[in-house]
Order: sequence, then C-alpha cells, then structure tokens
Amino acid sequence: ARDLSRPFTLLVIISWAVAVGIPLLASLVLGQSFGGLPLAGIIMWFAVVRLGRWLSPASRADALARRGRYTEALALCDRALAVEGEGAWLGPRRLVWLNRRTTSLLALGRVDEAAHNAIDAVDLSADPETLGNLSLALLRLDRYDEAEIAARMTLLLTRERSVLAHATLAHVLLARGKPAEAEPM
Repeated sequence: ARDLSRPFTLLVIISWAVAVGIPLLASLVLGQSFGGLPLAGIIMWFAVVRLGRWLSPASRADALARRGRYTEALALCDRALAVEGEGAWLGPRRLVWLNRRTTSLLALGRVDEAAHNAIDAVDLSADPETLGNLSLALLRLDRYDEAEIAARMTLLLTRERSVLAHATLAHVLLARGKPAEAEPM
C-alpha cells in the first residue's frame, strides 16, 4: 500500500510516447495510417491507465468501503498510513487516507479512534470533508458544542452545501430539544 504515483506517472508518460506518440507522429510524417496502429495505441494506453487505477490501493479501499467491508478497508488504510520513508503517503494523499480511515472507524462504531484520527486529519488540512468527519465523530461522542462548531466551519467552507454538516447540526438541535429548528436542516 505504498504511494507509487510517481512511477505510475512515468509509466503512463512512457507508454503514451511509445504506444501513441511515436506511431501517431510516424503516420503523420510518412502520410500512412499503418493499419490503425495509432488508434490501437490509444486504446491500449487507456487500458493501461484504467488498469493502474483499478489496481491502486486507494481504489481497493474505496471499493471495500462501498461493499460494507469496513474492517478490510481499515486494514488497508492502516497499512497505507504505516509506510514510512520512500513511498510514504504525504500531503493531500495522506489526508485522503486519514479521511478513509475515519469513515471506516465510524462505520465500525469505533468512535473514539475516529475522533482522534479526524483531529490528526484536521491538523493536516481543515478541508470540508475532514471537518465533516470530525463533526460526525464529535456528534457520536455526544460532544454537541464541538460538533456544532466543526459543522458550522464545514458549512462556511462549502457555502452551506454540506449535507453532512446540515445533518450534524440537525442532530445537535434535536439533542438540545429543538425539533422545530432542526426540521429545516
């Protein structure tokens, strides 16, 4: 579960040059179609890109989560986040893995761990998904004031378009005994 995006990017560039660029350039220069070789190269190149995407750890983790196999998705997230040195997930890519891990932990009912993981993710970047995950974890821990703050920050960043933030605020209002105010949320 290493970050192999750089080698994959090089593979994509080289495969495009060999499979598409050279045949296309040769057919233009020589004025011959070479029996559709440039088109076949394009099709092969798209297949290589799709295969790489399908085999990526991130796609596997997302597929596992979609199928409700959160324990396996969590194990893959843990393996990906445990990589250090060369091949470690850094910056926004690490943030995405932390968000996946938070989602898996929430789905498994491990709310304390999810909240700590969400806080780690917020330390990297306070983006809407990360703050939304944090607000949900805090809500499930019955820390309503903090959940409301995180949800309101999410709404500010999304221009009031976060369904998760609206749902969190509605739950907070219901917990405070304000169903009339929660209904529009």
